[in-house]
Amino acid sequence: MGFADFKRDFDAPQDPALTGMRPEIGWALTSAHQGRGFATEAVLAALAWGDRHLEGGGTICLIDPDNLTSRRVAEKVGYRELGPLTYKGNPIVLHGRDRISQPSA
Repeated sequence: MGFADFKRDFDAPQDPALTGMRPEIGWALTSAHQGRGFATEAVLAALAWGDRHLEGGGTICLIDPDNLTSRRVAEKVGYRELGPLTYKGNPIVLHGRDRISQPSA
């Protein structure tokens, strides 16, 4: 689980949320650890860190359309579906999340 710049080559939908480069977040859990809230908790922690330390307006994630579990996690932590696209010949759903402003110290 974490952030990366995979330098993926895909045509993103025309959406103001995608202005500029955005780091991509991804997560994976073994099936024995799914359904217990671990992914949601870990992604929220990573996003809190990212909102403080990453440049840009937010982050993206790409999720297989059939991966309903990950799509639910994305929705729970504030991602919104930006649209379907094709990556390396496979359907994928692009999600975006804007940075949440941190209070000044």
